[in-house]
Amino acid sequence: MDVTALASWTSSALNIATINASGLAKALDKGMITITATFLDKNASASLTVTAEGTVVTWGDQNDGGDSTAVQSQLFGIAKLFSNEYAFAAVKQDGSVVTWGDMNYGGDSSAVQPQLSNVDEITGNLRAFAAMRSDGTVVTWGDLTSGGDSSSVQSQLTNVQEIVSTNYAFAALKGDGSVVTWGNTNSGGDSSLVQSQLVNVTKIISAKNGAFAAVKQDGTVVTWGDPIAGGG
Repeated sequence: MDVTALASWTSSALNIATINASGLAKALDKGMITITATFLDKNASASLTVTAEGTVVTWGDQNDGGDSTAVQSQLFGIAKLFSNEYAFAAVKQDGSVVTWGDMNYGGDSSAVQPQLSNVDEITGNLRAFAAMRSDGTVVTWGDLTSGGDSSSVQSQLTNVQEIVSTNYAFAALKGDGSVVTWGNTNSGGDSSLVQSQLVNVTKIISAKNGAFAAVKQDGTVVTWGDPIAGGG
């Protein structure tokens, strides 16, 4: 999850596990740590016991992922851990995904569970997740209006190299330099007005409050989304 300008992350014991600016935790040794995510409008804190086997123990706000008892038997062999504001998503070493937390905002992935295989990375916004698979396809779930429903662009979500999010939308950069967007139209989910310009894109940057900026090979920039957030 890219949480630049959305949250800051800290680990209570860097010798046991580190956590980067995107909220991705990396286990280094056995032990107990507290991972704290501080959001602009709320604080979310969960504690993890990380073992050499990749198991996870959580506690904190039960509604937002502090209670993982429903999936505890599946929380082993964990390779990567991601979050949005209300839920967690764990990628296992076999490429499968386990989710828990608020069922409306990404904690329930049952509708797409058969598709959650060979997953490499997961991006979260405030209320939804987008998983990028090893074949470049994308699976989404969570709040439908925040990007949890990608059905309108699903046929375009191939050869995806990177997924970036605002608070309520996603943008996928494809291998050919084109861009696909979905989610809340006021938060960058609709790029139709600039779609013809979104070619030869090398990088996408988001302003979390609702806008995207795409950098092209020639050094020019294309923006879309909420004008107040820089999308104009």
